[in-house]
Amino acid sequence: MTPARFQELDRLFQAALDLPAPQREPFLAVECADDPELLAELRSLLSSEAAAGEQLGDLVSRAAEQLEASPEGDASDVGLRLGSYLLVREIGRGGMAVVYQAIRADDEFLQTVAIKLVKRGMDSLAILRRFRAERQILASLSHPNIAALIDGGSHPDGRPYLVMEFIDGEPLLDYCRRRALPVKERLDLFRQICSAVDYAHHAHLIHRDIKPGNVMVTHSGVPKLLDFGIAKVLRPELIPGEPAATETNVRLMTPDYASPEQVLGLPLSSATDIYSLGVLLFELLTGARPFSLAAPSLLEIEKAICQDTAPLPSRATNEPRLREQLSGDLDTIVAMAMRKEPERRYATAAELADDLAAYLQGRPVAARPDTVTYRVSKWVRRRPGAAAALLLVPALMTLLLLLRGTGVNPEAVALHDRARTLMQADPRTGALAPGLPPVVAETLRLYERAVELDARYVPGWLGVAETAEYAIDFDAQRAGEMTAKALAAAKRCVELDPKQAKAWEVIGNVQAREWKFQAALDAYRRSFELNRGSPFGVRAYSNLLDQFGRTSEALAAVEAALGVEASALAPRARAVILVHKAQLLLRLGRATEAMEQAQAAARLDGTFRASYLLLGQAYEAAGRLQEARNEVEIALRLGPEDARVLASMGFLSARLGDGKRAEAVERKLLSMRASHRPAACALAVVYLGMDQRARALEMLATAAAEREPGLPSCTSDPHFREIRSSPEFRAVREKLGLPLP
Repeated sequence: MTPARFQELDRLFQAALDLPAPQREPFLAVECADDPELLAELRSLLSSEAAAGEQLGDLVSRAAEQLEASPEGDASDVGLRLGSYLLVREIGRGGMAVVYQAIRADDEFLQTVAIKLVKRGMDSLAILRRFRAERQILASLSHPNIAALIDGGSHPDGRPYLVMEFIDGEPLLDYCRRRALPVKERLDLFRQICSAVDYAHHAHLIHRDIKPGNVMVTHSGVPKLLDFGIAKVLRPELIPGEPAATETNVRLMTPDYASPEQVLGLPLSSATDIYSLGVLLFELLTGARPFSLAAPSLLEIEKAICQDTAPLPSRATNEPRLREQLSGDLDTIVAMAMRKEPERRYATAAELADDLAAYLQGRPVAARPDTVTYRVSKWVRRRPGAAAALLLVPALMTLLLLLRGTGVNPEAVALHDRARTLMQADPRTGALAPGLPPVVAETLRLYERAVELDARYVPGWLGVAETAEYAIDFDAQRAGEMTAKALAAAKRCVELDPKQAKAWEVIGNVQAREWKFQAALDAYRRSFELNRGSPFGVRAYSNLLDQFGRTSEALAAVEAALGVEASALAPRARAVILVHKAQLLLRLGRATEAMEQAQAAARLDGTFRASYLLLGQAYEAAGRLQEARNEVEIALRLGPEDARVLASMGFLSARLGDGKRAEAVERKLLSMRASHRPAACALAVVYLGMDQRARALEMLATAAAEREPGLPSCTSDPHFREIRSSPEFRAVREKLGLPLP
């Protein structure tokens, strides 16, 4: 159920409750005349309302019966009311806290929740600080596979508590064991866990305690990652009150799932969680743990995890059929995730999930040595009919191996790999300081050193091009230098290999930034012809076609991209293309179709904020402003620094009469401009929402003067329809050299 749907249900339910019982049915018949599903849901809620009081009484009675000391001697809080919540029963207990099932027991509505409460005697300053940090961490997370924070407060004796989403389900291993799930379904669950971990990493958090007990699976089959109690904040300034100092002498971990660097007390990174995911995957597939650590000493833990070699999953089972399934790619994937050296593991949890997707689809996996023989063997398995043609060209393998064997400086390759790993963390997330982020500068240095060592090393030139183009928006003083560097490196790349689609895309991006739109369109077309499955490439190409008034061609390009074999497009890539299709449809005034595409994108990837933004804009176009703001609110939680999302939130808030929220958005965007981040176009949208057309046109003129990168798309935004006939707006489009939309 969407947030908008839930709000409508709640509104009608509350309105019906306020009526005398005989008047409720006629009221609902009128309100839900066109929505029988909503009518049935409301009838069900109202029929259970009468029994709610009895249910509450039963729960209170059961709670009273459980008011006794726990086995550990800690007096139970069962039966206690914490704010609006009644503690019903204890469902979990750790070293720091007790977890209770509770109900919201006020007059508003009934809701089952989980409450995590600091144990008596554990309320030291250090523990209280960490508990409050956990509360702040959870408040910043919104992901379908992470248990959500609902509320928080303090016990009458001062101990803090968290109110969490209640997961009505089973621990991960129990869920799989009871249902005897096959390997494929276990991997599907695990990939969702990877999505949650990857989301946390992009929020600059390391979980540090990934293990089966911290993953619950709902009865509908959705895994939920729990317990961020010992999570580490990589950027402490993002969490108010979180100490910046690292915990060098405190090893917070569960030994069976801890990484070598955790055991040794070394600095931690997201690679720590990748290792723990590898251990979790090992146990999920085999039912056993890679190391036997029954009541070990710290010395034994260090020896096992830091020195001993973990067995391959296929060697950890005695079932012949399972052993056959696990041998090969799955063995290699688990081994890569669990490598002793952090830099040799998967760079991100998303890469681990992608490799598992490749395995499930019969495609080559990144963890396997990338040999021609291996790739051809995978191709033969997927296309046995076409494989017969290989018999006619017995020299093919020899030829490919010879081509693959052309000399490349190994040091250049190593520098390239280090640079690629370094850029896995997105430096745009969170608050930004002016200037080039150190991680971007170092990445660029490594790529440039690689091409100095080998001037014909194509991946190195591509790395220089992509990183320099990425860096343009970070440092206004060096933007010209970065622009020239990106263009020169991309052109060198296509000189060496004209089939480098990504290099053509970079050329298009740089030319578009310079407002050389015809040259950009030509480059984008080359990129698209070489790789129709590049989500950002097709988006750039079709968007510029649309800017030239060739919208039918733009839609055809998007459809061609969506027609690419499903296995060749990751869910996020397909979601990017669907969202852009929604944007094109919205520009054509086809709001209903745009909604459908944006909803499909959200189903593919629940963390992709652009899908919620476009869904909100489609609702707005249909005149459903409150529903629109609900969707944009989700997008804003996923991307609080995204100027496009802020623009929509400011516009909608103003049009809904929420002047304070609109002004808060305006202040945020002005602050972004003060730190040299492009926000003039976004401010123009907000001012239109406020009916301040003169200021909106002024901001568009400012964006044109500053050559803000998003200006062409911004002027095609449906928000600007009401001012497109003005001379000022026409002047901006003429300055761009593009026809009026």
